[in-house]
Amino acid sequence: RADLERSVALLRRIGLPTRLPGGVELSALLAAMTRDKKTRDGQLRWVLPVRTGEVAVGQPVAETTLREVLIELGAVA
Repeated sequence: RADLERSVALLRRIGLPTRLPGGVELSALLAAMTRDKKTRDGQLRWVLPVRTGEVAVGQPVAETTLREVLIELGAVA
């Protein structure tokens, strides 16, 4: 949790968004993600932070989890 709060504070301090802009539709985001360069055989290969300075590559994320997170970040269902 401390790493998350620190990361959000740093992003805000340099003026980067920590939420999606208003009106972004969930379906549009999901469709765009299928065209991402990290998609292989219809599956997104996620690069997820483990801790500050370390990431895990190719991590699976359930679609239900993805939808929940995008809505939490401001996507319109």
